[in-house]
Amino acid sequence: MKLPVFPMLLSLWIASASGSSDYDSTYYYYFGGGSTDHPNDDYIEWYETTAQGFYNASIFLSETSTHGAAIHWSIIVDDDDDDKDHQQFLQLAIAVRATGWLGFGLSENGGMRGADLFLFETAQPDQVRDAHVLDELQPITDCRQDWELQAWHGTEEFLMVQVTRVLDTGDGQDRPIVTAAGVPPTRIIVAWGDTPQAEYHGPHHRVRGAIQWTPEEAVLDFAKRMQQDAAQTFRVAAINYTIPAQETKYADFCLNVTDMLGQGVPEGQPISIIGVEPLIDQLAHVHHLTIYGFPDTSCESLERTMVYVWGPGEEATAFPDDVALYAGPGYSTSFLMEVHYDNVHLVPDIQDSTAVQFYYTTEMRPIEASVLQLGDPFVQLSGTAVGAGDHIFSCPSSCTGTILTEPVTILREYLHMHAHGAQARNEVVRDDGEVVHLAQIDFFDFHQQGNQAVQQDPYQVLPGDSFRTTCRYQSVRQDDGGKVQFGLSSREEMCIVFILYYPRQTFSGLPWTCAYNIPFEFCASTWEAPSATETTMPRLFGTTNTTECSELTPSTSSVLGNATESIVPTLMQEPSESSNTHQSANAHSSIWKSWMVVATILTGMV
Repeated sequence: MKLPVFPMLLSLWIASASGSSDYDSTYYYYFGGGSTDHPNDDYIEWYETTAQGFYNASIFLSETSTHGAAIHWSIIVDDDDDDKDHQQFLQLAIAVRATGWLGFGLSENGGMRGADLFLFETAQPDQVRDAHVLDELQPITDCRQDWELQAWHGTEEFLMVQVTRVLDTGDGQDRPIVTAAGVPPTRIIVAWGDTPQAEYHGPHHRVRGAIQWTPEEAVLDFAKRMQQDAAQTFRVAAINYTIPAQETKYADFCLNVTDMLGQGVPEGQPISIIGVEPLIDQLAHVHHLTIYGFPDTSCESLERTMVYVWGPGEEATAFPDDVALYAGPGYSTSFLMEVHYDNVHLVPDIQDSTAVQFYYTTEMRPIEASVLQLGDPFVQLSGTAVGAGDHIFSCPSSCTGTILTEPVTILREYLHMHAHGAQARNEVVRDDGEVVHLAQIDFFDFHQQGNQAVQQDPYQVLPGDSFRTTCRYQSVRQDDGGKVQFGLSSREEMCIVFILYYPRQTFSGLPWTCAYNIPFEFCASTWEAPSATETTMPRLFGTTNTTECSELTPSTSSVLGNATESIVPTLMQEPSESSNTHQSANAHSSIWKSWMVVATILTGMV
């Protein structure tokens, strides 16, 4: 059966954001590529007369094929100004179909809450306003103004704004612009309108996306890396699957050995998976998905290894040059995609063809990667009331001390909760008690990203290190009356950390895991229930070290309002006693029970 082709925002970024010699041709296709009904002549003329030559990368974030935001950028170094100590700057230009204003934000979660933004209004054309957003979803003017307006140009249909900013301002009300290769991309939001002053734009005239900033033209984007390094691809897919008219459904899709051979995977030969690309069809209904590898031919073995996890906002991932996931004889020979579907409005006959595409080469890379799970990945707290406050899971040092034979490198770190999640963090604690690494999400937003990747450089975990995972919930945000419990449904809660790392570690043939209430005592996390509603996680973003303003007050205009909160349709409703929810949860839980049986048997072997 022919696999479906998916239109993807990422593919347009791939074509344009590489800093390559063909960059200058891509702008022709932005805003509809010269559509008769919606010409882009004004934008083309501005770019060719004003912007061309100043920027080496671009992306078009589309609301429709003819409406969206064209973003052009370069990373530059100020070599002339001694006062600026040769700092690196982002040189940025944004074009939209609007005549009045535009806003651009660096977002922690892909939404408005916790965003660092600037606003340009034609009512005040000589400046841009540097602002940030906290829980009130109102722009708050920064104490220090760090975005600088370079130029702007307006026509009867388009608005183009050029700005610069230091990459790391050192201001707690700004988010650093991270350019290192291998770091998760920066989530961005853009909104615009035709009024001279910024105002709430409604459900349209806004887009979001992700940008991998880089000052190095030699750094290849995902598509070119895969074209250069990957021999072929294979997909694990749900093909025309009918999503049941029930609130929560976990559906399994197995890619067996016969299927893999049919997609061209060589028989009897190990392969290195060097890249993974999510192809999500029904984005409003796919809450998250997980892919497991099995050492048998048809996804039936009790021994399985997590190889990939996706949540909203996650883009394609390429491994470092010497790292890969292994598959084939002696490794995973079949793959199971477990998709968590949400259909809270019980809409019938929704067809889904979500897939995950793996890029591989037959040249084996020397280091195997894997996924570590922390917190409560098996949802052993199922049925426990969440309440408000911090739930803390502590993984003992005996876990890394027993399992690790060498340091491991952490590539990506994802923090996972559901709709009541407010903040999350994961700490690495050295044997002397020092916290050597802190990954924190200040503004967790389930409806923007089910799994939030922390934007950070790779780091190492040593034998003897321990982990401390904290999840904070605010039940009152949903006016649930204290009814929310831990569980498998998206209306219930979870606290999980997924860590992509290398080289792969195992114990008694099972993947390295440190989780609450598992039978391996040396790798069993303890759980500390919240004793009060006060958080132990002070927010890192939104504070200031300056005395330039004595108090922070929201600006008079609500610019983006709740708009970005509704980019992904709200899926949260009051918990119910739906039998469908319980059935799907029980089916999902049975898989974990199988793992626990194996773990119990093997306990005496460790």
